[in-house]
Amino acid sequence: MNRTAVKPADHYQYSGLSFPELCEFDPAEEKDSSWLISFVDILSLLITLFVLLLSFSHMTRHEAVQRIGAARVTSPPVTAPAIASASSVHIPTPPASVDKPIPALSIPQNIKNMIDVVATANEVNLVIKDDVLFAEGSSDLTPLGRSVLDGIALMLKKNDYPVSVEGHTDNIPIHTAQFPSNWELSSFRATNVARYFIQRGVASRRLRAIGYADTRPVADNDTEAGRARNRRVSLVIHVNEASDKSRLSTSSASPAH
Repeated sequence: MNRTAVKPADHYQYSGLSFPELCEFDPAEEKDSSWLISFVDILSLLITLFVLLLSFSHMTRHEAVQRIGAARVTSPPVTAPAIASASSVHIPTPPASVDKPIPALSIPQNIKNMIDVVATANEVNLVIKDDVLFAEGSSDLTPLGRSVLDGIALMLKKNDYPVSVEGHTDNIPIHTAQFPSNWELSSFRATNVARYFIQRGVASRRLRAIGYADTRPVADNDTEAGRARNRRVSLVIHVNEASDKSRLSTSSASPAH
């Protein structure tokens, strides 16, 4: 039995087959669909934004305060004014109204241990304990107090800053013929210190005497140590405030309008 190989006819077509020549790459078709990528990116960003907004809307007020507080911790802390007993205090650049350069406030070495210095951007505060300047319940300067004020007067005469002499007491009432209350005691002490500076050559126009009694304590009045700190005289040197002489000279130099 003869077997004859059967050859497909030339016109026979096979279905389901793909030929390379029938699937050529079309650049125009890819260019038309490239916008889909950008559209998908935008949708992803929008979904992320909505999720964040939804999470913030469910945050309680307590959680928000905690997160804000945690952020504030990372900021640098604010330092308090420096307190020291130093022989030289460097102070900031003067305003334009002061026509003299500001030197360092040099405290004599022999009295620096009796004075606490509190320096800020606008003033230098020299704090003297009352037992250095006065006897208990008195407004008369002691010999030690006079020697301390002599050294400070020499320093003050080297500049022209206004000075506030402030008297402070503790909260224990006083009632004598001379001082009916702590107001009179603190005022008399401040006045006597200012008068002593005038006698030592400090211009009176630069000075002001103020009595605060016990209204501005710096320590607790419930302990003896705290009351001792509150009994004090403060010499506040206003380094960024022009004296009356400087203000007058500046005003006279200004052109009239």
